[in-house]
Amino acid sequence: VAQALVHRPSVIVLDEPTAGVDVALRQSLWKFIKNLNQEGHTILLTTHYFEEVEALCQRAAILVKGQLMVVDTLEALKAQYQVHSLEQAFMAWSQEEKIV
Repeated sequence: VAQALVHRPSVIVLDEPTAGVDVALRQSLWKFIKNLNQEGHTILLTTHYFEEVEALCQRAAILVKGQLMVVDTLEALKAQYQVHSLEQAFMAWSQEEKIV
């Protein structure tokens, strides 16, 4: 990671950075990612963890079989389905689209 950041890229792609790590390391990675964003980096993060998206992201996209299906702010996604969590919004969307 340090080598990738040495040139101070404006966009950083992180592919499931917390998959398979323990809780302490996960929290450290969340803090590190938040700091990168606060320093002005754009972070493109892939994850299967909805709580991670809610903790780290302003916008979310849903991909299904490589196709971009939805992209919006977290608040807009939750408001659209009148729910309190991104996971609930995803479940409502997937039932509506007959994905699940």
